[in-house]
Amino acid sequence: MTLTAERYLETLKSEYGTIAFKSIECLCEDRDDLFRYFAFPDEHRKTIRNTNLIERVIREVRRRTKVMDSLDNEFGCYGILMGIVREQNERWSKRSHWKKS
Repeated sequence: MTLTAERYLETLKSEYGTIAFKSIECLCEDRDDLFRYFAFPDEHRKTIRNTNLIERVIREVRRRTKVMDSLDNEFGCYGILMGIVREQNERWSKRSHWKKS
């Protein structure tokens, strides 16, 4: 699969190298990070291919803190944040495609 991704990156370079030089240059500099995705098993890729999980946590933090009149101090904020992250972590650990059957 990495070979296919490398070929695709080469195609992008040849097609858009002159039009979007800085963008292609940035992709090539981050080549290892781009291809790290393919090191994960197929069943994990389904979940990590987008940022929906991260965005869900951010929405949940905003939703919960919006209704609070005031937070006493930054430790209160950390407590709320950690509670939400723990809750999401429990949900994610129960997902069937993370574990092999």
